[in-house]
Amino acid sequence: MDELADGLWARLRNVLIALDRMDRLETASDFVGWVESFQRDDAQIETTTRDWVLRAVRLASDPLNYQILRAFQPSDEMTIAQLMAVTGLSRVELTERVKDLAQVGFIAQTLETDAVQGTRAAEGMVAWIEALREQIAERARAGLTKDNPPPKFHRPISNFQLPI
Repeated sequence: MDELADGLWARLRNVLIALDRMDRLETASDFVGWVESFQRDDAQIETTTRDWVLRAVRLASDPLNYQILRAFQPSDEMTIAQLMAVTGLSRVELTERVKDLAQVGFIAQTLETDAVQGTRAAEGMVAWIEALREQIAERARAGLTKDNPPPKFHRPISNFQLPI
């Protein structure tokens, strides 16, 4: 969980810093001092971080996006072409998914070399999903019969005859 939280925070922090830098430009006037007020507003922090986490979970839980995240081993890089071969996705679809995953901090992309790699946040998300999956699988392995016993059938009475 720490890797996931640290990674998601790192990306959100970068977004907040970028907004603050834009607000400091001479031509900006609408949001001057916004980042300072954001830091003092617990409700806005709660809403922003909740939305950020839910967006990250939604993106990671998409089966194709999850396949992309799982394709990366820690510190591995792949080109888009290599990732296309692993996922079976077209270049356009994969590129759009990589952009989405990069926006929340799950993928880092080097534009000069066309290389992409998973981040600490991606490793944390995959670990969290896999840990949850394993706990549920263990419950399934324990058997369904204790939670769902077979029905009891009653023997028919053999001497019983219907009147005609």
